[in-house]
Amino acid sequence: PPAAFSLIAPSDSTFNNSDTVMVFQWEVSIDADRDSLSYGIFLRGEDFEFIIYSDTNFIDLNILDIALPRDVCISWSVYATDNIDTTWSNEVWHFTVSGQVGIEATQSLPYAYALKQNFPNPFNPTTTLRFAVPEVTNVQLVIYDIMGREILTLVDGMYAPGWYNVDWSGKSNSGELVSTGIYLAVFRAGDFTRVIKMTYMK
Repeated sequence: PPAAFSLIAPSDSTFNNSDTVMVFQWEVSIDADRDSLSYGIFLRGEDFEFIIYSDTNFIDLNILDIALPRDVCISWSVYATDNIDTTWSNEVWHFTVSGQVGIEATQSLPYAYALKQNFPNPFNPTTTLRFAVPEVTNVQLVIYDIMGREILTLVDGMYAPGWYNVDWSGKSNSGELVSTGIYLAVFRAGDFTRVIKMTYMK
C-alpha cells in the first residue's frame, strides 16, 4: 500500500477570517510498487461533507465555490491510493472559517443531543468524534473494548450548548496503544445515551 504520510497545511485548529482561497498541502506518499498515486481530500462538518481529488500533494480550494459553512469546525484529512490499496494521512486536522467569509452556517445551536459516527473509520492513528449538547449538562464519552472493559475516558465534564469535536489516538488510560479491533464509544449526557462502533487498525 502507499506509505504513511502527514498533513502540512493549513495547520491544525487554523482560524481563517480573511482568505477565500485555502491551500491544502500534505507530504508525498510513496508506493512500494512504484504505482502512480492519486489523493482524495475529505472535508467534513456538521451537515457538510466534501471530497475532491488531486494528482499532486496540494490543492487550492475556493471556500465560496464549495459552499463551505462559516463558524463551523471542519475536519480534514487526505488519503493516498494506487486504486488498489488506500492509506489515510497520519492526522485528522481541523479549521474554522470566520463569519466574514464563506456562507451562512447551515446550523446554529443543536436542538437535541447527538453523537456522530467517528471519521475516519476504520482509523489509524487518529479518529474524530463529534457530539452535540442542546443545554448545559454533564457529558461523558468513554471508550470500551468489545468485552466491555473501559479503555479511556475521552470526555467527563460540564459543557455549554454547542457542537464539539474530540480526537482519539488509539491510546488507553495508561497511554499504551490498543490492539487492532472493534471499540465502543459510549456517549452519555442528561438522559441521552448513544453507542457507536469504531474499528482501530494497526
